[in-house]
Amino acid sequence: METISQNEKKSKEKVTDKLEEIVKHGDKFLPFSRYFGDCRIFKDVYTHWHKEMECIYIRRGKGTFQINKKTIIGHEGDLILIEKEAIHHIRSSRRDVLHFESIVFDLKMMQCVIEDLCQIAFVEPLIKKKVKFNPIVRTQERYYKEISQSFFYILKVYQEKEAYYYVALKAALFQFFYQLLRGGYMEMAQEEETRQIEAMKIVLDYIHTHYSESVTAKEMADRVHYSEYHFMKLFKAYTGKTLISYINEYRIERSKYELLKTNQTIDEIADRVGFCTTSYYIQLFQRIEGLTPKKFRKEQAFQVIDS
Repeated sequence: METISQNEKKSKEKVTDKLEEIVKHGDKFLPFSRYFGDCRIFKDVYTHWHKEMECIYIRRGKGTFQINKKTIIGHEGDLILIEKEAIHHIRSSRRDVLHFESIVFDLKMMQCVIEDLCQIAFVEPLIKKKVKFNPIVRTQERYYKEISQSFFYILKVYQEKEAYYYVALKAALFQFFYQLLRGGYMEMAQEEETRQIEAMKIVLDYIHTHYSESVTAKEMADRVHYSEYHFMKLFKAYTGKTLISYINEYRIERSKYELLKTNQTIDEIADRVGFCTTSYYIQLFQRIEGLTPKKFRKEQAFQVIDS
C-alpha cells in the first residue's frame, strides 16, 4: 500500500464496524479529501455510506461496484460516481486486483449565498438528494475525455496546492459537474428510491453493529416497516445477496481483521464474529477466500494493516 500524507489517507480506514463512515474528509473550511487504495489483501470495501459524494478513478485492475440497486463492472480508466448517502460496496477481481484513486467531498462546499439560477436549478437539488447519477463513465463513451480531464484537473489543483488553490478547486468541481450534466450522467431521483435507501441504511447499520448475533429477516423487516417478503426482495436488490449470505460474508470479512491484528486463536475468532462452530467458519472462509484462515494469516503476516 502506498504512503499518503496529510488528508490523502489509505482507503482501508473507511471500513468500520458501523455502516455510516466515520472518517472525517477534510475539515469544515475545506471538506475535501483525496485517497489511494488497493484490494490486495481485503478484496472487499464492504457496504457502507457517507454524507459526502465520492468519485473513484480506476488506476488499474477490475472491480464490481454495487451502488444502491445498480451493479456495475469497472475497468482500468473508468470513473465511478457515488452520490451522497448512496449505499455502496466494492469487490475486487481476484486475478486483476483493483487499484484506485478517489476524491470524497461535501457537496455543501458548492453552495452559493445568493439564490441564483445555478443554486436553485442545480446545487440545491444535488445537496437534497433530488439528483441521481449514472454511476459509471466508461473510457469509450462520448464525453469521457472531457469528464476525465476535469477530474484530473481537480486532482492536480488539490495536489499542487498553489496560492488560492481553494478557489481553483471549487471552480474545478463546478466544471466537472458541468461536463457530467452535458454528458447526460445526471437525472432527477424518485421519492420511492429515497425511501428504500433510508430503510437499507437502518438495516445495514444494525447488521454491521450486531453481526456476531442472530439476525432474522422478520426482525429486520419489522424495523423498517416492510413485509418480510418485500424486505427480502429489497435487500437482495441493494446488496446482491440474501440476508444470510450477506451476514456470513461480512463475518468472514471482519474475521480477516482479527486474523491479522490479534493473536486470538481460530476458535476464538470464529466465536467472536458469530459462527456457531469453527469447522463451518473454516469451510466458509476457504470457499470465499480460496484458502484457510490459518494460511491467510501466515501469508499476510508481513503486511502492516492500519486501524
